[in-house]
Amino acid sequence: MLAAERQAKIVQEIQRRGAAKVADLVDLFGAGMTIRRELDVLAQQGLVDKVYGGATRRARSSRRLVVLADHTKWAFVEDRRDQ
Repeated sequence: MLAAERQAKIVQEIQRRGAAKVADLVDLFGAGMTIRRELDVLAQQGLVDKVYGGATRRARSSRRLVVLADHTKWAFVEDRRDQ
């Protein structure tokens, strides 16, 4: 799985649950150190908030994940709904 694809799936999982533990994400995707690095990247991009042992959904983010219905394409886009 490519890093960008894994990141998108991690964000989807965190958005769906509201939060996710690293251990749960490792169970889903494998590679514990990779998951931790992905959470670092996603937090730097403002898509999740890192917390001890995992990550939570951002309370307010200017970026959102857009996924086509057939899940073949996805992207992080600036959210302009509030502007």
